[in-house]
Amino acid sequence: MLPKDALAKCKVIFVCRNIKDACVSYYHHQKKFTKNFKGEFPEFQTLFEEESGLYYGSYWEHLKEAWKLRGRDNVKFIWFEDMKQDLAGVIKEICEFLKVPLSSLQVMELSEQLTFNEMKKNQTVNFFGSQFLRKGEVGDWRNYFDKKTSERWDCWIQDKLEGTGIVMKGI
Repeated sequence: MLPKDALAKCKVIFVCRNIKDACVSYYHHQKKFTKNFKGEFPEFQTLFEEESGLYYGSYWEHLKEAWKLRGRDNVKFIWFEDMKQDLAGVIKEICEFLKVPLSSLQVMELSEQLTFNEMKKNQTVNFFGSQFLRKGEVGDWRNYFDKKTSERWDCWIQDKLEGTGIVMKGI
């Protein structure tokens, strides 16, 4: 979706989310926002796990490709879970990455404006009530995954992450 030369010309911030919450979020995005999926969550979960039939492709390919680039001067890799835990700290990291100094007061003001609830009210982000932004919670996957599926996914996640150095947040 990015121009082919984006990595040569731009600074890129890659935001990753733990895969279980990403699956739930993606399900709601496909069901309510794009209306590209008509089934129920277990069916979507299977498609997600099989890495087939999903509009944006494989979570794993996307994550691993970005992870390999994280050491470049123009690529910043951050976790959604870190933003939820310490938004001001992540804002400071991004400011350093972009070489845009902000005062403590500016970081605090920006932190307030960029909370999930404030972003959800922002019509330029949430497309006039389109439900593009839904909950923005860490761990909502627990409301969708039964114990057996969660344990199967834990093994799948461990297998997919083996040898990558990636530590999945929020699992």
